[in-house]
Amino acid sequence: MNAYNLLTRQPLKRKLMLIVMITSTLGLLLAGTFFGIYERYRLRHSLLDDLTTLSRLIGDRSTAALLFDDPRTAAENLSALRVKPNVIAACIYSENGDVFATYAAEGRTAKFPPAAESGGHHFDRTTLGLFEPIVLEGRRIGTIHLLADLEEVKNLWRQYLAAIVLFILCAGLGAFYLSSRLQRVVSGPLSMITETARLVTQNKDYSVRAVKTSDDEIAVLVTAFNGMLETVEVQTRQVRESEHKYRDLVEHANSIILRWNSEGRITFLNEFGQRFFGYSAEEVIGRHVLGTIVPQAESDGRDLQRLMEQICAAPEAFEQNVNENMLRDGRRVWISWTNRIVRDAQGQVTGILSVGTDVTERRQAEEAIRVLNADLERRVTERTAELAARNQDLERFNRLFVDRELRMKELKQQIKELGGQEPRTHESG
Repeated sequence: MNAYNLLTRQPLKRKLMLIVMITSTLGLLLAGTFFGIYERYRLRHSLLDDLTTLSRLIGDRSTAALLFDDPRTAAENLSALRVKPNVIAACIYSENGDVFATYAAEGRTAKFPPAAESGGHHFDRTTLGLFEPIVLEGRRIGTIHLLADLEEVKNLWRQYLAAIVLFILCAGLGAFYLSSRLQRVVSGPLSMITETARLVTQNKDYSVRAVKTSDDEIAVLVTAFNGMLETVEVQTRQVRESEHKYRDLVEHANSIILRWNSEGRITFLNEFGQRFFGYSAEEVIGRHVLGTIVPQAESDGRDLQRLMEQICAAPEAFEQNVNENMLRDGRRVWISWTNRIVRDAQGQVTGILSVGTDVTERRQAEEAIRVLNADLERRVTERTAELAARNQDLERFNRLFVDRELRMKELKQQIKELGGQEPRTHESG
């Protein structure tokens, strides 16, 4: 776990304090490092400037000794370096580079390097070496060499570093104290918002509000948060009212409201449906529709298992269907179903909502009408056949009567022709 992840897991108050402490500490460390490096540079070059001035002073006092070849006087001039405890050794070179006079601090020995022609200095880990030419009227007549110990410079630098560390610690404590007090300006309102959010989440009470304690960006956040809570409260109230109305509609509707998933298992059955089928919610929820409220086959042999599989596989093709259902006591009823697909936010089918109406009486009435129509058609057919037979008999009788009348007329004509006069008896007959 890196430092960033560790920081993000801290409480808000501690996070603000850590941010202030880390920022101020890093700033102080950078400043302390910069000033430490600068102080080290300043101390070293201050020593260099001091030794350069001292070497020039001794060189000016030793010009006569070099001109008159008086090493003793030059050595006496170098002995004045005893007042500088950090000077380890010194020497004066003649014009040709030979050691002319020397000085060594008490208890120190020195090995002098060859004289530098142009002067200069060099630092190593523990000493500073300086070469300064001795010039008279523009002519170099010798060189003075000083070798100084850097321990005093190191001690001063250590003291400076200790002072810097002490200052950083004091500043850090001051920053800790101030951050622990001043962070409340930011963390206080945010903590109130957090506590309000916790209460809302825990109690589902959207009527609580965060208190605005300032007029800065946090106040804008508090106002926006309270506005969001107000909006959520209104929407929640509307949703609850809609849910209440929907529940009343569903639970008290005189229709069966059934919800089942794509596997054919019941996920909801309203109170009317429970009373209708004879099951409680605990008994029916989670069970498959087949064998519970749908028989394996209808009374006329239609395979209802196959029908249920088809509805689960392609519910959009069965928006309306009528099939035989089964009550808990085994009685068969006919129900007209209206099916609607239920989808989730991604558009995936999550179940089927079915609204059913009992059409058993209508189905029985239709069956009775069908039987009555069949009987009526049979009777009509039988009566039609009977009337056809009587018509045939009547036609035969009519034909016999017509034939008789024709024969009578022929006989009358024959008699008239034979007797010349038609008998009266025949006229009355």
